[in-house]
Amino acid sequence: MNRSCWLGIGVIALGLLAGPAGAATQYWDTASTAGLQGGDGAWSTNVADARWSDSAAGSALSAWTTGNDAWFSTPGDLVASTVSLSNTVSVGAVRMTGSPYTLIVTNGGQLSAATASTVGNSPATNQVRITGVGSLWTNASSLTIGNNAAVTVDTGGKLVIVGLTTVSSGTSVPYGLIITNGGYVVCGVNFNTCIGGNASRALVTGPGSVWSNKLTDPGSSAFFRLGDSGSGNALVISNGGMVVVWTEGGSAYSSFLGYNPGANSNTAIITGSGSVWTNNRRFYVGNMGSYNSVTIANGGAVYCSFGVIGYTANSNTVTVADTGSVWQIVGLSSPLVLGFSANSRCNQLIITNGGVVAASWALIGCNSGANSKSLYGLEHVPA
Repeated sequence: MNRSCWLGIGVIALGLLAGPAGAATQYWDTASTAGLQGGDGAWSTNVADARWSDSAAGSALSAWTTGNDAWFSTPGDLVASTVSLSNTVSVGAVRMTGSPYTLIVTNGGQLSAATASTVGNSPATNQVRITGVGSLWTNASSLTIGNNAAVTVDTGGKLVIVGLTTVSSGTSVPYGLIITNGGYVVCGVNFNTCIGGNASRALVTGPGSVWSNKLTDPGSSAFFRLGDSGSGNALVISNGGMVVVWTEGGSAYSSFLGYNPGANSNTAIITGSGSVWTNNRRFYVGNMGSYNSVTIANGGAVYCSFGVIGYTANSNTVTVADTGSVWQIVGLSSPLVLGFSANSRCNQLIITNGGVVAASWALIGCNSGANSKSLYGLEHVPA
């Protein structure tokens, strides 16, 4: 599933000047006049469809060439353009910067990118939508959903990211990543997944909507991070949506809220019957960041093998509310820890209105010297 996670903002300042080494760059253009004109149209591999310029200066147009980098950017022109893809296209990388572009992969269209791709990192809003059964975008390397950008996967569409996955969309869009109505996102192999930056958000909603992260790094640094070093990031899982974090190899961890110092006030909400965040290994709410929170409500559920609220951080909270809502720490030797280190203070676990926290045993103040206490039998639910 997933693994990599840095902030991924501001990487494309020179993007219009040159593409990555080893691949030519083509710029979406629908008019042969000087300058990139953008415009609506279908992305075709037909040699008769001349909708691309080989130069950021525009002018002469040509057909798409397989394996080139695809650039969607129209400097100084903020007229919105929509590009649809319903056939099979292979690219070096996808870059969406500058003008407001929307790329729609639909009707069984398949887009594959060989190197790192970026959606966003510009003043204008850039969007990608993958919609419909059989519609697919595969990234053999990383994908950054940057500033002012959104990627939506819905109605059976699928997004696959082999490398680093970063959502750092900021405040200008409601959610940087939206998985809805049976959309499916797979992130993975040797990289982290990160909702980072500041005030970036992801939404997984509706039955059959899944964000699957399988992290198989033989080392110990691959996991899911909600708030790497930034603050105010959020993950919402609702109405039967599911997030799966499965780590293998040397990593003992699955997910973190507030990973580094200063990664504060990050939020996860798991709400509605069938809404699940499942982790096969450790789940930390407040690793080194403070004021992070998880709310499990209205029948939502979180599963992990080891749960920590406040590792070396203060004022982190988990709330489990309402009948049918559960936080289950699976395994007879896996505890729930409230305040791991001597510096962890004012962390809270709130169970209310019929919510359930199920663990074989628990610790309050794990490493606080003589004041450490153990609680057994919160409630044990067999795995």
